[in-house]
Parts: sequence; C-alpha cells; structure tokens
Amino acid sequence: MIDSKILRRRKGDRFIGLADIGSNTIHGVVYKVNNGDTTKILNHKDSTELISYICAGILSDEGIDRLCSEVKQLDDLFRLSECDEVDFFATSALRSAVNCDEALRIVREETGVCIRLIDGKQEARYDYMAMKKNCCEKNAVGLDLGGGSLQAVLMENGELSRSTSLECGCLRIYNAFVKGILPTETETREIIEYVKYLFESDIVMRSIRKDMNTLSGCSTYMIGGTARAFGKFHRALEDMSGGKRVYSVDEGALKQVMDVYREDEGYCVYLTNKLFPERICTFLPGIIVFRAVTEFLGSRELRVIRDGIREGVLQHDHI
Repeated sequence: MIDSKILRRRKGDRFIGLADIGSNTIHGVVYKVNNGDTTKILNHKDSTELISYICAGILSDEGIDRLCSEVKQLDDLFRLSECDEVDFFATSALRSAVNCDEALRIVREETGVCIRLIDGKQEARYDYMAMKKNCCEKNAVGLDLGGGSLQAVLMENGELSRSTSLECGCLRIYNAFVKGILPTETETREIIEYVKYLFESDIVMRSIRKDMNTLSGCSTYMIGGTARAFGKFHRALEDMSGGKRVYSVDEGALKQVMDVYREDEGYCVYLTNKLFPERICTFLPGIIVFRAVTEFLGSRELRVIRDGIREGVLQHDHI
C-alpha cells in the first residue's frame, strides 16, 4: 500500500517513473520534478540477476518470465503513482542476448510495456550527465561498473570527449571466474589478468589513460550500485557516517578493502550481509575490477557519487 502523503502534489509537480533493467538488478524509481528540482519519492529494487539466465548468448524462458514479472510489478507501481511519464530502459544483459528482440516482443505482449534498449554510447552519455551534475572539475573520468559491463567516460573542458563499454561487470565476472561465494587468491589473479587484458586491448581505454596524464585536475568518479556499495563499506571500516553526495578517498581505499577481505573474510562477509546482502557474491569481484581499472588509468583521487544512470536519463530525457 502506497502512502497517499508521499504522492501529494503541488502546483507544477510532475511524477516520472524510471525502470532501469540491468544485468544484476531491476530498479524502479518514481521522481517528483518541479522547475528542475528532483526528489525520489518511491524506490523499488529486485536482484533479478538477469545475466545469470543467459546461456550461450540466449536469455532463457525462465529469465524472460522473470523479466515479465518484474516489469509488470513496476508498471503497476507507476500506474498507482499516477506517473505523468514512464521510461523502461535496458542495458548490458538484454543488449548482449542473441534473442533480445524476441524477449522484448514477449514482454510487450505480456505486459503492454515497451522496453527501450540503450547501447553503450547512450549509457555513457547518461553516466556523463550524472557525473557532470556532481563534478566541480572541468576534466574528469567516470567509471560506472554494473552487473554486466563497465562504462568509462572522459569529460574534457566540461564536455563528453570519449567513452567505451567493456563486458566486465561484477556479476558477469563472478559467473565467469568464481566457483564459490568469494574469489580465491588464484581467481582474483585471473580476474585481474583478464580485465587488464580487456583494458589494454581497447583503444579508447588507452586513449583515456593517456589524456588523464595530460589533463589538469582530472579526478576519477565512481558511478553506480557497486561504487555506492564501496562507499558504504569503506565508511563502515573507517567508522564514518554517510550523508554526503560525493564521498572522496584516495586510490589506496580499494586496496584497503581487498586487504581486509584477505585478512578477515568472516568479518567482511558479516559486514557485506549487513550493509547490502544482495551483493554478498558480487561486491568483491566489483572491487577487484575497480582496483584494476583505476590502477590501469593511474587514478589518484576517487570520488563516489550517489547519482547514476537513472539520474542521467532523468536529466537528459525528461527535464
């Protein structure tokens, strides 16, 4: 039951429902927008792990059924909220499925909802919008690590300069390399070797690294759910309270988290389960990828931001 007080409108209010269909989670948010100001009023997330239903490039019938169920639930939520606009968009998992068109057709027939499939360049544009909103520098790199892919964007003189998308998201990496709950030391080395090979093989990543060394004041912004989870985890280790829109740390913070996992695995599992139990298997693989990419780029100062692709979509397409 939705509290009617939450949905109370003032003059000029618009309600916008955004559904982000990712590789790891399906996340719906209702925003109240008025004269450029935005407020989250409803939030629903399900750890669907859609990418885990893809085998040999095919999204299984079970995965499509799960997708239909979640889309129907969010569509009902948006209807009850009397949203003025709704936008269902999908990223890496559906993008990589061979039977993507068929899956989208079935969802449309079963639910009446048309899902918008966004490509890596569009995703990077939305990440850029989210980063720019929180950025005080003219030059910056944004890294959005999702369940299926990593988006890397370079902002130069306040404008999007270049971007790339690499299939090394935390759930994709977990499924490919990890046999148990957490990566072993051997599996960790294999993950690092693999993702560094991806980075070295990508001409845009090499170009971003080169430009980072020449541009002045080029900080690295960490975007997305894995980044926010890292911020929560690190604050807990440092016994710090949250609340900041931007959480700044140096490059050693990622190594610190990895070291704590190695030294006291039981405590880290306990803390992960307490803070974000849905990420108990994918958090550490995500940290490994983040550390590898920041080392590759030579990042020094890291900034974790709350905003992500949904806020980028909101800014770019609905405000």
